[in-house]
Amino acid sequence: MIDIDGIPLRSDSPNQPRLTVSLHGMAGCGAHTCGGPLTKIGGHIPAHRGKETAVLVNATHRVGDPSSNYLAAVHIFSRSIHPLFLEQSQMATSLSATSITGPEPTTVNINNVTAQDPTTANDPYIFSHGLTGVYQPMNYLFVNILITTVLSFTILAICLRVVTAIVRDRRRVSTITSAEGHNFWSNNRTTWWPWTKRHWLYSPIWRKRHNHEFQLTKAVSVGTLPTRLQLIIISIYFCSNVAYTLAIPEQKKDQRVAEFRGRAGALAVFNLIFVILFALRNNPFIWLLHISYDTFNLFHRWIARIVFLEALAHIFAWMFNTYRVDYQGRSGWESINWVLGQSLSYRWGLAAFIAFAFLMFHSISVLRHAFYESFLTLHRLSIIVALSGVYFHMAKHALPQLPWGYLFISLLAAEPVIRMIRIFYYNSSFRRRTWTKVTVEALPGEASKVTFELSRAWSANPGAFVHVYLPRVSLWGSHPFSVAWYADTAQRPSLPTLPSYESQVSNSTSLSASSSTTKVNIDRLPKFDFEDAPNIKVLTKAPPQPKSIKDLEIRRGPSSISCILRARTGMTRSLYTKASQSATGCIDMWGAIEGPYGGYHSLDSYGTVVLFAAGVGITHCISFVRYLLAGHNARSTATQKVLLVWSIQSTDMLQWIQPWLDEIMAMPDYRSVVRVRLYVSQRKMHGEALPYGLDVRHGRCDPQEVVDGEVLEQIGAMVVTVCGPGAYSDSVRAAVRRRVGLKSVDFIEEAFSY
Repeated sequence: MIDIDGIPLRSDSPNQPRLTVSLHGMAGCGAHTCGGPLTKIGGHIPAHRGKETAVLVNATHRVGDPSSNYLAAVHIFSRSIHPLFLEQSQMATSLSATSITGPEPTTVNINNVTAQDPTTANDPYIFSHGLTGVYQPMNYLFVNILITTVLSFTILAICLRVVTAIVRDRRRVSTITSAEGHNFWSNNRTTWWPWTKRHWLYSPIWRKRHNHEFQLTKAVSVGTLPTRLQLIIISIYFCSNVAYTLAIPEQKKDQRVAEFRGRAGALAVFNLIFVILFALRNNPFIWLLHISYDTFNLFHRWIARIVFLEALAHIFAWMFNTYRVDYQGRSGWESINWVLGQSLSYRWGLAAFIAFAFLMFHSISVLRHAFYESFLTLHRLSIIVALSGVYFHMAKHALPQLPWGYLFISLLAAEPVIRMIRIFYYNSSFRRRTWTKVTVEALPGEASKVTFELSRAWSANPGAFVHVYLPRVSLWGSHPFSVAWYADTAQRPSLPTLPSYESQVSNSTSLSASSSTTKVNIDRLPKFDFEDAPNIKVLTKAPPQPKSIKDLEIRRGPSSISCILRARTGMTRSLYTKASQSATGCIDMWGAIEGPYGGYHSLDSYGTVVLFAAGVGITHCISFVRYLLAGHNARSTATQKVLLVWSIQSTDMLQWIQPWLDEIMAMPDYRSVVRVRLYVSQRKMHGEALPYGLDVRHGRCDPQEVVDGEVLEQIGAMVVTVCGPGAYSDSVRAAVRRRVGLKSVDFIEEAFSY
């Protein structure tokens, strides 16, 4: 008979040796007690009677796990034991087993990532490393569902863009060819589309607050709120990630935690692709969908938060299983520290997580706005550390998600290459051996006019912006600014690019003309109303007809673009200080622009265009005025009315755009198409002469009053654009939302959030 800690096992053989086995520390049973039968005894036991000895045998005991192997020392009492083993009679042994598996391994390979069978493996850390317990087909399934979700939103956006483009092109053509077309397109053709615009496309989350920042101080804010549609998209994606991470089937606790660890890690790495892609200036989705960088930047921040939460879940799941292992006297935090020391992959993963945590902390809106220059530098360095950690964490163990790492690293590496191509294309000319020259002029109202003399012709749509590089002021920084004006010297050999204008005016009018632009000194005009001035008219000289094919060729030459930079903090403040302290109020330096970006909103099909601007937001709107007026004269746009509404603190700010406004006023049909209305918040006037034809009003602008007035006199479809502070933009948005159901009115907001 065989005794296992007092439990007898009978045998059919009367000569069966009697064995007493002490089992200590077995999973599921305490020392010296065990509740299951001994099913297998392996080892050679010589037959010899009357002696007591001890030999090592392999015993298989069923305890919970149907196959748990133990290395045991057994006392064998028999009447027939070979004398060879007499010297071993004094041995007394016991089994020492881990809480997970046995026989006890001599080494544990933490870097073994292959999936092992939990029923046969003898690794105490089996659920703390590698792919054991991780069900990869389910991970890939949920990743494919996320891809489908993103593609669904993309396809819907593409369909909306295509349909909108077709409708706008039909509207533009029909209104150009027939004046009656404006009457047709001025009214809504459906009821559901205006409702959709009011309650979803243009609607903030609640009431009217969207871009109005929550201010702690004048210099510190805590961010803005998304629109209602943006919130829905973010919520769907966020909840999907939470649901997919928690979709773990019922199984043993250790194995379930291991699968949770693998799921969270897989989704985190996959979402990193969108985090990187949506942060890029050259994100292909921007030009594909004509959705602003500002919107993708919002998605970038929210998906980054999802990645951090999934990375947090990934590392805590690993710590949970590792903490519970008791191996060779190590457990708890000592066990975690030992595993980290065994694996370089885990140390890279820990470095990546620390970098992600730092990114989350220093990207808080309060810190980001208060120390933006420092934020940019630290953000870029932290991203390099984080992505390097993720890559080496996967590469050292050859994890199946490694191709995703190649993808987001490729996206990140391609971005500076594309930027450099853009920079060198516009700023350098190998044939002319030139680089961009920059002139900075200090303007009233603490602003700087920055003009870039480019080596190539500028070609961009109105409303475009560029990133400005001025190493003398900010060595590594680049900042986005709207292109307020551009002058391209490219022209046909015998045909001027712009028609030349002649003016028959009184002797008090000063006219200066060039081959490309005409400037009128409006300040010297006599003080009378243009409506009562029959002796003043603008004649357009018809362009000469081409005489040869070469006359139709366009020579590409240098051009210049101008931006207005309001002095805030950092680079803009330093630039204004340098220019204002110079003897002439101007300084020259070298620099570069990167772009153009944006400019995807076409206003060609609208009969009525209302442009709201506040402060330096005029730089976005002024280029539209010239473009639309030129399109009206060339009969290439549907434009009939353009109202520019500019809210400023004082009339001094008019000097920001005075030269450009002169050129616009000299264009044909200016008085019949364009109106410029100023809202001046300061009543104190400085005695300067204002150009005639401007509607100057004191006090704050009431966007609802302006919109209602234009809706009553609307010609064709109407569009309202705004560029200014968040509170100002929100008030214009609210005014448009109230009227979209009455007439065909669209809304476009230009914003730079960071």
